[in-house]
Amino acid sequence: MRLAGLRHYDHFWTDFTGLAVPGQSTQSARYNPTTGIYTPELVWARNATTGQYVSTFSPQYDPTSIPRTAGYQHRWTNDTQLQNDYAGNFDLGPVSLQAVASGSYQRTTALDRQYNAVAGQLPNLNLFAPSISPRTRLHIRPARTGSCRRPAACSCCPSAASPYY
Repeated sequence: MRLAGLRHYDHFWTDFTGLAVPGQSTQSARYNPTTGIYTPELVWARNATTGQYVSTFSPQYDPTSIPRTAGYQHRWTNDTQLQNDYAGNFDLGPVSLQAVASGSYQRTTALDRQYNAVAGQLPNLNLFAPSISPRTRLHIRPARTGSCRRPAACSCCPSAASPYY
């Protein structure tokens, strides 16, 4: 007989920030139809009278005011696995038999918390005057659903007294 077990606990935590450049899904008009080269500052259209493709200057985004996005995720995962094996040798006269029987159990539970910044919660980024001051860092306020099983001072539910809340 063999009995084996595994218990694994994992806490995945990430936070991220990035630029929410508008127009990401409508980029097909920014490719030069004759060369196939991407031109981020130009939009191409066919002239109805000449049949030629003509480019028009159209900035993809305003470099002095780029929207930002941010969020973070906590995921707690518990894995449990059990396995039980039985093996036996049976000699039945002229016949010998080796039997093996096995059973296993596996269960995974996960608690996932994801929070994203609401539009306008983070100030837009000016590429010509970027600010990396820690005082401009904003904390993403999670929606309190009441389902958090941890104390009120946990990292996924910051206190209202926090300067970044």
